[in-house]
Amino acid sequence: MIPTMFRQRGMLTPALIGLFPLWWAMGLSELIWPAFGLLMIGSLLQSQSVAIPRFAMAWVVFLLFVAASGFMLEEQQDVYSWVIRFSQYVSVGLIVPYVLTHRDRTPARVVFGSVTALFIASVVGGYLGLLLGDFSFRSPLAYVLPGGFQANSFVRDVVNPSFADIERFLGRFEVTRPKAPFTYTNGWGAAMGLLFPFAVHDALTGFGLSRKIARVALVASVVPIMLSLNQGLWISIAAGAGYAALRAAGRGDSRVVLQLMGVGLIATIALTATPLSNTIQSDLQNPNATEDRFELYEATLSELPNSPIIGFGGPREVREGLPPAGTHGQLWIVLFSHGAGGALAYFAFIAGMFWSTRRYRTNVGLWCHVVIFVSLAQAPFYGHTPQQLAIIMVAAAVGLLDVGGLLEPKRASAERQLDSSAAA
Repeated sequence: MIPTMFRQRGMLTPALIGLFPLWWAMGLSELIWPAFGLLMIGSLLQSQSVAIPRFAMAWVVFLLFVAASGFMLEEQQDVYSWVIRFSQYVSVGLIVPYVLTHRDRTPARVVFGSVTALFIASVVGGYLGLLLGDFSFRSPLAYVLPGGFQANSFVRDVVNPSFADIERFLGRFEVTRPKAPFTYTNGWGAAMGLLFPFAVHDALTGFGLSRKIARVALVASVVPIMLSLNQGLWISIAAGAGYAALRAAGRGDSRVVLQLMGVGLIATIALTATPLSNTIQSDLQNPNATEDRFELYEATLSELPNSPIIGFGGPREVREGLPPAGTHGQLWIVLFSHGAGGALAYFAFIAGMFWSTRRYRTNVGLWCHVVIFVSLAQAPFYGHTPQQLAIIMVAAAVGLLDVGGLLEPKRASAERQLDSSAAA
């Protein structure tokens, strides 16, 4: 029997996002998406009308290229991965129409709050990673999944979650890099960069969750964010804060600008006054990771002429000693796996979300718009499937509600009053 909160229209997205640490611990971090996708389809079919944004057709075109790329797969094992990925793309693409359609049943603040809750869980996961290292455990799914499936390294990582990876840094000492509740350290970094704007807004206004809780989470996040030595995450936060400051300044919202400047100043003082600054400086000066990434990108581009339009259906080993081509960045994932056509359609959709949310009414819309900007900044070096893409979809949905003036009246009115007082 399906729990009531899952059957209630409008609650599927908060349950999917807010309870993601549970799905991760159960070994369902990859399979839960198509399951919820079927529930969302059923809910939308029961609705009298479905709200679909104009740019949604680009996502449909992208799915067609994903489907066509499946004909380029060579191994049976790749087919299984492709089926899961395709179902994830379909399911995540339903989040925007689902949230828009059920906006009267589930307030935007509930959806927004579930994403901030995931940020808090990721901060907790970061500390657990630092404390427990690469400790792993068998999930319930691992006990029932046939052994043949677990021979695949990716499946094995998913059904046997661990809290961090231990990596050698500069060839001299080991570094603990958090990843819970995600499968990989880069997945944790990408998600934290996308979740950060949600937490910032809740820390300022308490729109989704309590301001006190969000503020404590933001302050606490500094330690795992810095100790992770995740340069992509640092770039994401800096890019998001800089873009938010520019947009706020353009609208005369000095309050947001001053708040961001204050946070940046505090972070700078904290870093320069602690030994952590030496570690960060050494990481920034380490050329190995950057060189490896550029070598991988070059290998990916050199393989593309063999299937330029529809791609190869998924990542492939193309050069010994390198990760598979079509990994380490959403740009390269969609370009290699689904070709130039799939990449154009995918980024047309993301651009559509970005453009449609640019004229935000309140600061709820501002920070949702910033999330989409951060996703574009991350695309060359972070993958976004499926968890990170779901966060982006939520930001687009709530941002569209803000643009349309469809946020719940009480909260939206309070936001407009804050904006007006700042402008005055």
